[in-house]
Amino acid sequence: MDANLWNKFDPYTYIQDNYATIHNEDREIIHRLLKFYASVGKMKLAVDVGTGPNLYPIMLLIPYVQKVYCVEYSTKNIHYLRDQLRSLDKNWYTFWDLIKSGSPEHQIDLLKHLKKKLIIKKGSIYDLESDTYDIASMFFCAESITDSYEQFRKACLRFMQSVMKNGYLVAAFMENSKGYEMKDIRFPAFPVDVSLIEKVFAPYTKNLKIEHIPVAKQPLRAGYTGMILLTAQRI
Repeated sequence: MDANLWNKFDPYTYIQDNYATIHNEDREIIHRLLKFYASVGKMKLAVDVGTGPNLYPIMLLIPYVQKVYCVEYSTKNIHYLRDQLRSLDKNWYTFWDLIKSGSPEHQIDLLKHLKKKLIIKKGSIYDLESDTYDIASMFFCAESITDSYEQFRKACLRFMQSVMKNGYLVAAFMENSKGYEMKDIRFPAFPVDVSLIEKVFAPYTKNLKIEHIPVAKQPLRAGYTGMILLTAQRI
């Protein structure tokens, strides 16, 4: 990974472009994962890899785990996440209201639980510890850090290997993403679809469920054809 490129990543611009409001694709992911996490129940140790400035995957996890390691590569994103532990931006409470409305487990003090459970750690997906976590989540990371299939596959393998045997995996991908530009800086992407995700994950998982979420009438941005949600267990 190019440290110089990712240290130019502006989390505040990214938030404004992607998470200032709740887009329909994210709304659909939230509804589906609330059901999944309720079916899994309580766990001890989680990791969210490539978090960026996106807090809603951790918000979904937070009542079900004792600790969440947030592994993030970009220094600016790490500063953003640490700032959020002091005082959450208002947009995240909009996400939290949606999550709470669909889950009795989430009737808790969000900021208090984030401060208690979240451990922010600088690191790369390629350097994740193996056989460590009960559950791992990865949202829009592996396909958004490279334009190489081999690097994408390597990132997914490290993600899968980070959980213990029978550990749970949750991932979301931008389908056929062409990358994105922010402040005249081009960030890479590797185009993925459901069949490719199945090819990469099926040999190493069980209870694999891959769902396609179509682009909403008002797309998040140009240059993608939908989102893909994956849940599975490592074999």
